[in-house]
Amino acid sequence: MSGSVVAIVGAGRIGLSLAADLSQAGPSVSVSVVGRSTQAPPFLDGLRGVTYQTLGGATATELLCSMPLPEVLVFAVPDDSLAAVAREWVEAMSTTRRRRRKARHPEPALHTSGLHAAE
Repeated sequence: MSGSVVAIVGAGRIGLSLAADLSQAGPSVSVSVVGRSTQAPPFLDGLRGVTYQTLGGATATELLCSMPLPEVLVFAVPDDSLAAVAREWVEAMSTTRRRRRKARHPEPALHTSGLHAAE
């Protein structure tokens, strides 16, 4: 994952664990964790290349659309939230691509749900 930017939506156990693992990949990987808390979880302190973005009243999609597009997007949200968050992201990407004709294709999106298939 040389020179990669990864965004993780969800600052729970799985999202934070992924961020910690990715921080060990080296300086060419940067990770943005998006969460609801107004302050970064202390767990992230000292992790190389990891930043925390608070929703601050915005939706995850609104915040992600205001940031540079990551190469990989991970939805580490609760099972019952996954469908709505993913649907909102797809709609936002579709609108963004229409506005910016030269926008690159949306990055791969992964989810950590054990309940939903990867469809």
